[in-house]
Amino acid sequence: MYLKIFFISSLQILAQSIALLSMMLFLSQLGYAENTSETNSEENKESKKPFDKLFNKTDKPSPSLNVAITIDGLEGGQKKNALVYLEIEKNKESPKLTEKKLKIFHSRAEEDIQLALQPFGFYQVIVESSLTQDTSGVWQAR
Repeated sequence: MYLKIFFISSLQILAQSIALLSMMLFLSQLGYAENTSETNSEENKESKKPFDKLFNKTDKPSPSLNVAITIDGLEGGQKKNALVYLEIEKNKESPKLTEKKLKIFHSRAEEDIQLALQPFGFYQVIVESSLTQDTSGVWQAR
């Protein structure tokens, strides 16, 4: 009986550890996992984020990333709700927004808009999207 309880507890600890590591990986890819320890190693001097070297992260924040969002075909509350749901809208002015993150957020835009229109009774919405950068450097998300 004691061994069985110990075995179950070990599995629970293992599952929690895997979940924690997955969350750390996710946060490091988004750029939110900051290194809080101060050591004198060469690796920490080169990188302030502990997972940068491990995952070969080279995507750096760009404070000058300019994004314009256009939603055609919606008006009023539907358009307002779509903008609330869009991750790209929530993060377009963030100094941590990178080209890579912008593309990830845009890839989720169709699903975000579909979810935003469900409260209005639209459950089979067709969304066409595009993301382009014009000659002045402004990203156009449609």
